[in-house]
Amino acid sequence: MGLGAWAGLTAGIFTYGKLQAGYADIFFAALMVFAGVVAGRILSALWANCRLSRITAVLYRDCKPEKFVELFSPIVQKVPQNTAEYIDGRNKLAYACEAMGDFQRGLKLLEGLDFTKLNLHALACQALTANQTLRLKLLMEDLEGAKESKKKLESLRATASGRAPLMASNLAQCLRLAEIWLDVLEGDPGDEEYLTAEINLAKNRIHKSEMQLLTARALHNKGDDRGVREKLEEACVTGAGLYAGQKAREILSRTSGLW
Repeated sequence: MGLGAWAGLTAGIFTYGKLQAGYADIFFAALMVFAGVVAGRILSALWANCRLSRITAVLYRDCKPEKFVELFSPIVQKVPQNTAEYIDGRNKLAYACEAMGDFQRGLKLLEGLDFTKLNLHALACQALTANQTLRLKLLMEDLEGAKESKKKLESLRATASGRAPLMASNLAQCLRLAEIWLDVLEGDPGDEEYLTAEINLAKNRIHKSEMQLLTARALHNKGDDRGVREKLEEACVTGAGLYAGQKAREILSRTSGLW
């Protein structure tokens, strides 16, 4: 923005001529400086977004959570804690920990976040954090903790239904998946059709491999041993280098007692 102000003033001098101390000259100079500041802010935002996209691609596209944490942690530490960007950054780091299977570290990243400091987007940040906490609890097979997190998410969905219908709809989908996940952990077959849709619609290998692993367990609950092996083998491929792939290989290596 400072460079933009300087560039605007310089451009004004070259286009307008030598500036004097008159009101017209002062107004023109101020106008050019303001235009330069605006241009500088826009360009810096574009540059920052491009940089952020490259870094987040390491996690969501390349699925390299360790490298993402290394690149992104120093950036998040510099962000003011009273911003939605800080909350979002901590959640992205927690998701990277989920991908690595370091669930306790992921939960620690979500502890102590103060949503009362947020001027904007408080509800969205609370929902994002509650859902990420719920995912970690489910992966840890902490049924009581997951049920408590689910209640929190249900409360946020009820709040969002009157203020942000689209958010409420998205949270309803998160809750539906959580219900099926809990059913499977408690020994029920769950909704195989829904889990298949989750696999097919997954936007990255992290979520897809986790859903393949969950589907394998659902098939195990149903007694479909052949289907279990097929899904575990798929998870090994999809989740290569990730927690779900490692877990699938571990299960396949067992001679008995898959879960």
